[in-house]
Amino acid sequence: MSEGPGRNPDPRVTRTRARVLAATIDLLAERGYSGFSIEGIVDRTGIAKTTLYRHWRSREALLAAAIVELGGAGPLPDTGSVRQDLQDLLARRVHAARTPRWERCMPALVEASARHPELAEMVARLTARALGQIETLLRRGIERGELRPRYRPAARRLSADRAGRVPPPPASRTPHQRASLRLHRHDPARHRRE
Repeated sequence: MSEGPGRNPDPRVTRTRARVLAATIDLLAERGYSGFSIEGIVDRTGIAKTTLYRHWRSREALLAAAIVELGGAGPLPDTGSVRQDLQDLLARRVHAARTPRWERCMPALVEASARHPELAEMVARLTARALGQIETLLRRGIERGELRPRYRPAARRLSADRAGRVPPPPASRTPHQRASLRLHRHDPARHRRE
């Protein structure tokens, strides 16, 4: 039942992980963060606690995996177009946010994060990971010549966000900051000629 780099995952492991994540999301929706426990997952799935801990080292690790699952995480798109990659990534996130599972769980998790610093830290780490994906796509676009180097400030800004520095709210951004955060909507080939 081991999974490793370069190996195809065992179908039993894939099924077990899917069952546990689905049960985790359901339990979160029903009981909220405070009522979530590993024992509740064991009761709900019949999967041994030792098996759960083999895949997730702690309650927090299982919660993080469930939040990632809720958010529609997956491999970064690589269509050859930064614009299409960003659209695909964001479309996947929007689709996930419109599912009943998201609607049942996320409000409770956000509300609970105000009272539970460990959950707030987990959500911040996962948000930083999501911003890191966008940063990667922007850098890829710059490297391929699809975006002008002026988009480097946007990529740097995302890096700063990931480091815990909060960006200024939209109303207080300078015109340069607002321009840096917008994707150029013209033909990428034209940018290379300029």
